[in-house]
Parts: sequence; structure tokens; C-alpha cells
Amino acid sequence: MRIAAATPLADILEADWQRQVVQVARMVGFNEIYHTFNSRKSAHGFPDLILLRERLIALELKREKTGLTDPQRQWIRALTKAGVEVYIARPRHLEQLGLILAARTVFTAPDDDLIPYRLSTDAARAARQQLVEELRKELGE
Repeated sequence: MRIAAATPLADILEADWQRQVVQVARMVGFNEIYHTFNSRKSAHGFPDLILLRERLIALELKREKTGLTDPQRQWIRALTKAGVEVYIARPRHLEQLGLILAARTVFTAPDDDLIPYRLSTDAARAARQQLVEELRKELGE
């Protein structure tokens, strides 16, 4: 496999970031991956990626300096209320996201108000906690 030169995180395009996330997701067993290719006629704010393995994960992918829109906040709140595991992921989160995606669900008893799953490793739980804290800040909670 050919590796491209590194792009500064602040300059990476969302499409390139998404390709990296999809590659990581496939490497850890997420074979069911959904992305709306033409969002102009779709619901505004719907997450960029839906990943399915033994759990459903919705990912809103952002560049380093972009924030959420109001419709994105609405979708994230609705999905988390329905028990979906949701994250906002930026290029600086690649390591944490990889740990979260690679982990398996141990049990589904609620241990967190945003993500009702316990992940299989301490490292994945710590990574999830970091991303959940950032998600709460983004949502203004």
C-alpha cells in the first residue's frame, strides 16, 4: 500500500478524513458502513457515517476548526436519546476513534447518559470518555 505525505491536521479535507475513518472501521470489522453521497436532497445535519457491527455508531466528521450546525446538534441529540452511540470526530481523534471502534461491547446496561454501552478495554473506555466530553462541550451541555 502506498502512503501519501502527511497533511497538517488543520488542512485535511473532510473527504480525506472520512476515507481514513472508513479504512480504520473496515480494518476492525465494520463491514456495514453507510454514507449519504448526495446530501443536497437528504435531511440536513444527518451524521456523515453510520457504522454497524454488534453496535450502531453514528459519526459526525469535522475538520479541526469547524463546528456543528444546529441541524447536526438536533440529529446528535435525537440519536443519543434513542440509544445510538454518537461521536464528533476530528483528525486529532484518530487514535481514540480507532480504540473505540476496535473495542467490543461487554454489556448494554447504561453506564453513561450519552452512550449506553460498556466497551471491552480500559483504553477504549478512556478514549470514549474523552470524545464524550468534547461532544458535551459541542452540544453546550
